[in-house]
Amino acid sequence: RKRLATFEYFRQPCQLAIEIKTQSTRVSVEPSYRLKVDEDRVDLEVFLRYTIRGARSSFLNFDLNGWELDDVGPSSTVENDHFQDSSDSKVKLRLTQPRTGEFELVLRLHRPVTEPSGTLRFPLPWPTYDNMSPGIVIVSPAEAIVLNYRLEEMVGLVQESVPPEFATAPSPEAQPPAAFRIRNDRASGDVVMDYEVRGREIRVRADALMDISAETADVSQRFTYRVLYEPASRLELTMPRELYRLLVNPRYRSAVELQVDNQILNSDDLLIASNDVNGTSRTVNISIALPQPKLGTIDVLFKYPWRISSSGTRFHSIPLAMPADGQLLANTARLTPRGPMQVELSPEAIWEQDEGVIPAEAGQSLALAAEFPT
Repeated sequence: RKRLATFEYFRQPCQLAIEIKTQSTRVSVEPSYRLKVDEDRVDLEVFLRYTIRGARSSFLNFDLNGWELDDVGPSSTVENDHFQDSSDSKVKLRLTQPRTGEFELVLRLHRPVTEPSGTLRFPLPWPTYDNMSPGIVIVSPAEAIVLNYRLEEMVGLVQESVPPEFATAPSPEAQPPAAFRIRNDRASGDVVMDYEVRGREIRVRADALMDISAETADVSQRFTYRVLYEPASRLELTMPRELYRLLVNPRYRSAVELQVDNQILNSDDLLIASNDVNGTSRTVNISIALPQPKLGTIDVLFKYPWRISSSGTRFHSIPLAMPADGQLLANTARLTPRGPMQVELSPEAIWEQDEGVIPAEAGQSLALAAEFPT
């Protein structure tokens, strides 16, 4: 036991008058909140750095303020197998043993988001304390989320620079995180922000390599897609009708190849014509069903031979497929002659010569770029 005081007596009889009082518990806490706003829910991690002085404490009180508590830890410090539930969302967190001194708790909570856009307004879950050090709130939107904070309505929270360890967004397209300092004289207030879920955005570049001989052009087209915010389950290409006929012609099945992310597709199963296949339109749209919905980079490779007409015309046309959806970022081609021949661009073509595109493999290649789909 701790010695509280020592007294010396100098005569008998003697007496020492004392009063016994229960020692009070003083709880100090420094909170840190990390919110991730997604399309259908807000996830929250709460880091609580406690200092308890005076009498040991076996419980810590916490107000969920409408949040659903998923987990609390570490298990060496706090019981996490059950929580006291009540209608006013207040819980008692039971410590594994009565404690004083410094220790940390981590709580994981969430609350649902039910609308694709609107205003989010919610209080932070809040510990019971005697003293509080100024804490911090970090808000990180998911890639598809755009947030606009209503600072004038966020009582007790002051926006500040984001600490370096939290400053990096989850992707280049995501809105950067925001940081708010909790004032230690904070009145009870809400986190308030307007939010919007961005729809799917597709960006694509098209690059074609063509090996040209006197009779045949061996074409290899690569479409590099970048799918943002919402997974894509299919991609659309548009192509001249004569190229579509080649694609579905059983005679050329071994010569025509379509790949998605290095997986060869079966055209019978995965190519679905979406307009006027047997009609008179010059182009046909096909839909490529992906093996599973996907975000991020998708690589599509389309290889086919094209027979060059033996007519006496000087210039020949080689049909190409083009993306039918998304924003076209670049459209390039490189024509490489095989054998004693030379290729040149027709004066009527919308292509322009551009040596800055696909690196050449052989000497007399012709590099082209077009601003618009061709």
